[in-house]
Amino acid sequence: MVDDPYLEHLKRKNLLKHVDLSDEEIAKVMFRTGGNVICDICGRDLYSHPFVDNVHDMNGHPFLHITCSGKIVKL
Repeated sequence: MVDDPYLEHLKRKNLLKHVDLSDEEIAKVMFRTGGNVICDICGRDLYSHPFVDNVHDMNGHPFLHITCSGKIVKL
């Protein structure tokens, strides 16, 4: 696999989180929301939350976020 500077940046910033669910399980529980929504637990917007590292878009980049409560969201 070719090194991807974007993924390396996310790793250094601790912005990737592994989820022990299959792609099918993630598809069943994920939902869409706005990135400016504020997390009830930490008080930060959802854009600030880590990406799910085991689901990628067609360019190989993560696109789902995981909230402090463990919800998986597409922003």
